[in-house]
Amino acid sequence: MKLQTNKLRKYKQFSLRGLNVIDITILISVILITVFAVHQIGSLITKLVVGVIIVSLGGLLILKEPKHKTRIYLVIYRMLVHLLRQKLFTKNKLGNFNTKTLLNLKNFEDNFLKLSLSKDNTSYALALEVFGKDITINKFEEQEVYYQKLTQAFANLNDKIFIVKIPEFVSLEENIKSLETLKVDENMQALKNAWKSDLETLDTYEKVDKYYVVMVSSNKNELYHGIKNLQARLFQTEIFSKMLSKLDFLKMLNKVYRFGNEFSEEELIDMLDKNNLNEIFAFDKVLFKKNYFKTDNVFNSIQTISEYPLRLKQSWIIDTFKSNSMIIWSLNPVSEKHKERILNRAEQNLEEIKEEVQNRYKKRKITKDQDALNELSESLVSGEDQLFESSFILVNRAFNLEDLKAQQKENEENIKSWKGVVNNLKYRQFDAYSAMLFKNTDMLKEYTEQLSTNIGFAWVFHNQYFNDKFFSIIGNSNYNGNSPIFFDQGINNGRRNNFNMFILGTSGSGKSTFAKKLIAPKIAKKDKVIVLDPQSEYSKSLMQLGAVKINLGTNADVAFNPLQIRKIFNPDSSLSILTRNSELLTLNENALMKWFKIIYPHFNEDHIILLRSAIRKVWEKHFKDIDQDLSTLSNDQYPIMSDLINELEEEEPSPEISKVLKHLKVDFQEKGQYYHLYNKTTNVDLSSNAIIFDTSALMKSSSELFNGAFYLIISFIQGLISNRENKDNSKIWILIDEAHMFIDERNESTLDFIFTTVKEGRKFNCGTIITTQNPQDFTKTQNIIQKGQAILENCQYSVLLKCKSETINEINKLFKNSGGLSELEQNFLAFASVGQGILIVDSSEKIAFDAYYNQEEKRLFFDKGDLRIYD
Repeated sequence: MKLQTNKLRKYKQFSLRGLNVIDITILISVILITVFAVHQIGSLITKLVVGVIIVSLGGLLILKEPKHKTRIYLVIYRMLVHLLRQKLFTKNKLGNFNTKTLLNLKNFEDNFLKLSLSKDNTSYALALEVFGKDITINKFEEQEVYYQKLTQAFANLNDKIFIVKIPEFVSLEENIKSLETLKVDENMQALKNAWKSDLETLDTYEKVDKYYVVMVSSNKNELYHGIKNLQARLFQTEIFSKMLSKLDFLKMLNKVYRFGNEFSEEELIDMLDKNNLNEIFAFDKVLFKKNYFKTDNVFNSIQTISEYPLRLKQSWIIDTFKSNSMIIWSLNPVSEKHKERILNRAEQNLEEIKEEVQNRYKKRKITKDQDALNELSESLVSGEDQLFESSFILVNRAFNLEDLKAQQKENEENIKSWKGVVNNLKYRQFDAYSAMLFKNTDMLKEYTEQLSTNIGFAWVFHNQYFNDKFFSIIGNSNYNGNSPIFFDQGINNGRRNNFNMFILGTSGSGKSTFAKKLIAPKIAKKDKVIVLDPQSEYSKSLMQLGAVKINLGTNADVAFNPLQIRKIFNPDSSLSILTRNSELLTLNENALMKWFKIIYPHFNEDHIILLRSAIRKVWEKHFKDIDQDLSTLSNDQYPIMSDLINELEEEEPSPEISKVLKHLKVDFQEKGQYYHLYNKTTNVDLSSNAIIFDTSALMKSSSELFNGAFYLIISFIQGLISNRENKDNSKIWILIDEAHMFIDERNESTLDFIFTTVKEGRKFNCGTIITTQNPQDFTKTQNIIQKGQAILENCQYSVLLKCKSETINEINKLFKNSGGLSELEQNFLAFASVGQGILIVDSSEKIAFDAYYNQEEKRLFFDKGDLRIYD
């Protein structure tokens, strides 16, 4: 940031006691008038009285009027101009008093808007819609990079631009359409109705700030290249934009000029080929008053910023943009010739003023002004910056004077918060109205010279509105005016290339509740949803939405056959049956060996080799006459663990075989701990669209039993995912809740399997959601850290909820490869309330949010009531 100068034209040469040439001229004129007046009067006393009166009245003219912060004679001049100027314009009047003369719109030539002030003064405009970016919670060094890049974007401008901020009602037409396409059963109807109610409420009452940049030039070719260059530089700053088409441009003009009397989209389409947009956009009646003006039935007033503090803070403009007013920020690059002239004059004048001023306090202020001017000049001479004539037009619009004054007051308070000064432009509303038009000229002349650095560091495009056109709102933004966040995890584009998500939060942070909220719309869309639920937290909620619960435990009537052949993301379906089956057997054999190592960690490599050999023989006997894909057989066509035991019994006895057989017989034969679960034909029906595997009963078992069950379930799910290849465009979602429970530093096969599911699943339209409350379990060893980081790197999205201070270091270890957490992010998570968190879409897009739940979602998901109580 650079020091901010005052308006350079204010550094006028003082001739006497702070009076400039005009002031002294007025004083001399008053003295001459006094002399002439008293000369005509005979009586000495009368001469004296008249002389004193005239001099006193004349002297008042050069005093400063506090409200206007200017000389009284200038206020009187403006008042007279206002009184004498035409104030009423109507559409049916002829000549200069027609409302059409107040506008400068002509017609469109391709996407260029033609602007015409006169026959000899024609220019063109192109416009961008700019999508804001919130960098509030980024690291300070990251913020600095963003500021510098935006500064460079402005520094390279050659043409005048207008940055326009328009508070607009949220348009949720596409969101509503996405909801209307849902064909839900009775289980989901209440939730669909609640989503519809949310959308209708927001569509009616919620406002967000939309940003536009209008560039103006007399040369169409230079204008096109100029705005494309600006768009490219904004993209480098990770600020995205789109060029406005003719229709979109008209929609923007409709919002700028026709507040309260907007045209419909159908009417705008009819206007596209009209030759005189002035005729269309002109009001029926415009009446200018001293403090405001009326356009038909709407009250309007315009304010500007007249003074800036010497030191501006980063993002200094944000408080100003909190207003409900439309704001137009005009930035006109200053030519080299003009820079040289005004800077030379300002520096000379300041030096002379400083010499004349005796008051030490005033002298210090002048010294600071000189410092700011020197820094400005140095920056321009070195080529670091571009200089702009910068002026703000704050356009207040309301349907009554009371609301209009409330907007004005809000602007005054907002600008006062960063020590700026507002000018209410009394008697100057006509000129102010002219200044809000996209003109190359400036009748108002209320600009202040500003460097591109101070403009870039203002971070004008700060309000980030996140809308994936989805029907479910996940929450409201903490730092963007509480704007709603519509997040669709299933989007696949250039920036978002997989559907995986990692959710992290301490116990009681709202983690499982938020996961349920994410899952419910997926069930509504009839995507395949599988939940691995180690704490029995999802059954009550999701079964009300039609999900099927499968209880897993040693005594449950559920069986998974470990010897069943599954695809496990391979092989390529284009291969021959023989080659495909060979690869299938190899992949399943390797997976089965890892499973044995999980449930029998004490088995050495010799034991595993014996099992590998026996498995091959079992599969060879069962599949020798089969010439179809082995993963497509019916469940009862696969061998079971008893067949493996029988095969080992036929082997020549040895100590290794005896040890293996002893364990298999004890655990897998009748009454063994694995008998019901693993030594039967698979009897689990995975055809339901939503399945919950409740593994809570296994949590009381040994880690070998629990991790083995989880590993096998994941392998069956992988087979299910693989079998969906090219079937349709629907998605499959895997939610692994409390994933830290499945991490065993003695055997990392389960962690490897999670990584494989996350990495390979996206090829099959699969998204994985992983939740955990113990990030430290992902950082137990260096090897586990690397695998945890690999899982994170393959997760497009992360959601970080409230975390204990002592766990934040562990989170930083996991997120090390993506830059870690900023200090602001760490503080936010440490002090977050229930349901508050950070949504990380990618390295450049992070949104602090407060999760939103409608009444139906609360009924379904809040098992312990609403804990989101704020003091």
